[in-house]
Amino acid sequence: MSIVSLVAGISLTIVALLIWKFKAVEILAGYDPKDVVDPTRLAHVAGLMLLMLGILLMTESLLIYEEIIIAEQAVFVVVGTIIIGTIVSGLVISYFSKH
Repeated sequence: MSIVSLVAGISLTIVALLIWKFKAVEILAGYDPKDVVDPTRLAHVAGLMLLMLGILLMTESLLIYEEIIIAEQAVFVVVGTIIIGTIVSGLVISYFSKH
């Protein structure tokens, strides 16, 4: 499970850096240039939110590898982090795309 968490964390970190540094907001799901007030601010917020989620998943991978998080509970921790992180990121990104 630590490998899955590590791969997910690295993938999210790469996508976050693409969005944040290169202002690639067009890769966000549901992005409509007519509805977005400030694409640069949206790129910063979306990139930082996804970067934090990626770093959290990589940290969990290390904790699972070091057996600080028990292997039987690792699935619930990683899946819970992905679900809650996606919901929070989606809500924050949605808010900043409209304001």
